Amino acid sequence: MLPDKMKNIKSKIFVIAGEQSGDMNAAGLIKKLYALNNNLLVKGIGGDYLKSVNTELLYDYSSLNFVGFSAVIKNYLGIRNILNSCTEFIKSYKPSVILLVDFPGFNLKFAKKIKKFYEGKIIYYISPQIWAWHKSRVNLIKKYIDKMLVILPFEVDFYKNEGLNVFYAGNPLLENTDNFLKNAVKEKNENPVISLMPGSRKEEFDRIFPHLADAVPELKNKFNAKIKLIRSKNISLTGFENILGKLKIQVISPESETEKYKLILNSDLVITKFGTSSTECAFIGTPFISVYKANKINYLVAMKLIKLKYVTMVNIISGKQIVREFIQSDLTTGNIIGESENILKDKIYRDRMTEEFRNVKEIFYKTKIKEPPESIINEYLI
Repeated sequence: MLPDKMKNIKSKIFVIAGEQSGDMNAAGLIKKLYALNNNLLVKGIGGDYLKSVNTELLYDYSSLNFVGFSAVIKNYLGIRNILNSCTEFIKSYKPSVILLVDFPGFNLKFAKKIKKFYEGKIIYYISPQIWAWHKSRVNLIKKYIDKMLVILPFEVDFYKNEGLNVFYAGNPLLENTDNFLKNAVKEKNENPVISLMPGSRKEEFDRIFPHLADAVPELKNKFNAKIKLIRSKNISLTGFENILGKLKIQVISPESETEKYKLILNSDLVITKFGTSSTECAFIGTPFISVYKANKINYLVAMKLIKLKYVTMVNIISGKQIVREFIQSDLTTGNIIGESENILKDKIYRDRMTEEFRNVKEIFYKTKIKEPPESIINEYLI
């Protein structure tokens, strides 16, 4: 119980989520914090998800969300201005906790700038994938971050070996999909349903969707399939009207995560950009193909930096190829059709894939959560 003189003093948090999945996961965490502490004041950078849980946004993440080195360089001045503006804001706002969510290019620079004067706690929720590339960033994390709250089991040992204060916070995607599956019933499809998920960022969508569109006529003809395009609300289809008109595929913009999960569950196959959506497919149990197409320069640079054999999370965690990855020149109609046939026509192949999904989920279930992330953060709130 707060003393009377303290009741009007808000517990302040500043949060930065720089893209859609971070926005969603940060919002879930903030919602849990409100359940523990209704005296919160939350401000920061995010999107519709954070806004929906009473976060006052200084900037929408779209002001910062650029894919690839060339896009970041092109928008450098705007990004720098936001960085400086947020740094100055912290001086007057004086939050007890700064919550950084993934998005390392911006968040680690921000942590470095504010550490010169900021006296509260800087907590990193959802680790940047420095175990895959840019491992040198671990030195910045050691220097500027007070606590890491990670969502992948193997990240605990990675950070412990680096001498960092790290806690496994559970995986919000696993929690969300498990809650959905409790009451979900899969529909029976007369014809195969294939859903396309080319990404939630414009640059990614514009590069990936045309390759998926090229495969649609053969997917329809060979499998008599119904094709759905699952589109994030922030993706404009301007420029694709003629293609969509010719293909006659259903375009759906889910109004909620539950609606998106229903679309995934009721698909026989999803062709998706690797990332959050591919992990959601695995947790829901829907077979998928993982794809990506990047700017040539960005791809060449990334290949020199990335130290992993695979880029799709279920493959990384299992240490083997559960799902096929078609990246850059491998993203062809022939490859998509061939793997679609494996999944849709070969029951043993399909069942083996879904069984491997369950094995990956078991790894998460067996990793214990000593203390939920909202409790850890709440300890530092005034």
